[in-house]
Amino acid sequence: MQRLQQNCRELTLVKQLEKQQHSRDVLRDMRLELEVLEVQAEEKKHAENKQQREVAAKINLREGWDNQLRYKQEQIAKEREKEAEYRKLLLEVLAEEARLDQLVSEARRRRQLDHRLLVDQLLEERRAMRATIVKQRQEEDMTAHHYEQLRKCMVEEEEKQLLLKHAPQLMSHFTPQLLARLRQLL
Repeated sequence: MQRLQQNCRELTLVKQLEKQQHSRDVLRDMRLELEVLEVQAEEKKHAENKQQREVAAKINLREGWDNQLRYKQEQIAKEREKEAEYRKLLLEVLAEEARLDQLVSEARRRRQLDHRLLVDQLLEERRAMRATIVKQRQEEDMTAHHYEQLRKCMVEEEEKQLLLKHAPQLMSHFTPQLLARLRQLL
């Protein structure tokens, strides 16, 4: 009877130990799953942030180009308006001067012709200056574009070097997308 009671106690202790071990195993499994889920969530968040930054950068770049185009168009329109006003003013001044000199009609006609040529010459000089300014702006835009391309290449190269340098230690934590990216780099 004592043996039976002792066996019963041992069986109860074994069941308690098994239950405790099972609880520990479940807790450990849950911790591991939680760690995996946290890592996956962090990778997903990082990927989403990166994608959002890329989309925002593209939008900013597109808006920047649109703003530059609008600005340039506005500047061209303003230049044309100024040119028209300048031409009108010059013609008015020259016409007034020609009207005052009515005594000699032949001289007046020559003067008007000379004035028109002068206005055209001045306008041509203005157009040439404007074309030079536009060309300089285009060169500056190209330089800025080349700088941005170079910066982007440098960032990609740095990312590639970091990924290749730390890939062996982090291989078990890589997502399939990151593994595909690593294979592309290799």
